[in-house]
Amino acid sequence: MSKLDNLFNLTPNKKPSKSNPIVFRRNKLLRGINKQIQNHDNVFVFGCHITTQQLISFGLDTSKVTNILDNDTNKQGNFLYGTKLMTVSPKILESYENACVVVKMGVYTDEIVIGLREINSNLEIIT
Repeated sequence: MSKLDNLFNLTPNKKPSKSNPIVFRRNKLLRGINKQIQNHDNVFVFGCHITTQQLISFGLDTSKVTNILDNDTNKQGNFLYGTKLMTVSPKILESYENACVVVKMGVYTDEIVIGLREINSNLEIIT
C-alpha cells in the first residue's frame, strides 16, 4: 500500500494510529458525532451532497438519522445517492420539539445554522 492509499484509508472500523493525523482526526470527529446523536430520537443531516455521503462512508451511524435536509427543491423527495435516506425541506423541523441536526458543510455551515435556527430555535445542532 502506498502512502497515498494509507492517507485516504476508508476502513472506518480499523483504528488508525496517531501517525496518520488526517484519518485519526476524521475518526475522532465521527466518534464524537455518533456519541452526541445517540441521545436523540430525531436526527437529521443537512445536505444532500457528497459531504454527507463521505460522513456516512467514514462511519456516521445512520440508524438514528430520520432524513437528509436540503434547501434545493430539486433534491427534495429523492434519496441521498447510495442510501435509503430521503431528502426533505428543512421546514419539516418546525414540527419537532427535540431534534438534532448534523451540519458539516464547510464554509456554508454558519449560514445554514442561522437558517435552521430561524425555523426552530430549539434544535441541537452539531457542527
